[in-house]
Amino acid sequence: MSYFVHHVPGRARFRVPGMPKAATLREALVSALRAIEGVERVEINPAAASVVVHYDRALAPLDRVVEVLRAHSEPPEVSRVPLETPVPAAARGRIGENVSRSVGEMVGQAMFATIVQRTLEYSLRTVLLGR
Repeated sequence: MSYFVHHVPGRARFRVPGMPKAATLREALVSALRAIEGVERVEINPAAASVVVHYDRALAPLDRVVEVLRAHSEPPEVSRVPLETPVPAAARGRIGENVSRSVGEMVGQAMFATIVQRTLEYSLRTVLLGR
């Protein structure tokens, strides 16, 4: 699940926890982003699982950028068990742990994004109002 980290007009940074591990898949992601009208440059940092997109402010293609990031990110690794297969008692706890971990990561990402957004808003208000 990709999410927005930082934005200034003409430049946006996204965190991509499902960043493709294979170089060829990352290259496909960069190519798909560059193909979007208005995207001028793409910087990818696999170690930080982040993507920086420089774009033409007049075209503002960020909605399409988010769609491409979501389409090219790998789903989180979660144990998948077919519904018709009985789950042994010992494995039930592991499946619950994976679900809990995934939910915890999503909540943590949402909280982090909110904190960053509020901090930026406060900083901007401070600069503009001089307080």
